[in-house]
Amino acid sequence: MKRSLIILIFSGFLLSGLFDCTSKITSPDEQRLSIQFHYGYGYELNTVEQKFYRSKFYGEPVSTPMWLTFQEQQRLLDTLQTLAFQTLPDTIVPEFSDSSVATVTPMLGWQRLAVQSKTLTKTVVWKLPEGLYAPNDAVNRILRIQRTLRGIIESKPAYQQLPEPNPLYL
Repeated sequence: MKRSLIILIFSGFLLSGLFDCTSKITSPDEQRLSIQFHYGYGYELNTVEQKFYRSKFYGEPVSTPMWLTFQEQQRLLDTLQTLAFQTLPDTIVPEFSDSSVATVTPMLGWQRLAVQSKTLTKTVVWKLPEGLYAPNDAVNRILRIQRTLRGIIESKPAYQQLPEPNPLYL
């Protein structure tokens, strides 16, 4: 009898611990925006997979679960609407006729933002040298959108806890 009582009490503690743990697991807000954002040297947010990937250069990329909260999705949607994302050209590569503008290295390669929602489906790719803010409306708009999205990503604890890229490459 005493042994049965101990087993019953112990089982109760185990079950209450399991229920307590499951109530602390966070689940993502509904993803009203489907976003695939590739930028920099192998950084990518994919809200469809609820993952953020960051390259480690010469090795396997690291990833962490990541999604946007309702407020972050609304902030991004407001930015996209304010900057008329849907009217941007599908490809942005500035052409400079001024000889005082030189190509800056490193060139980051193609950057990509694909957004899908109930009212918007748009993909924009662009190629700009790092740190270049050309006097072009499309370039300025896509860079403002990129800053907004990177600000959201980089403020997340999951991003901040990722290991640093290999400094030997940089």
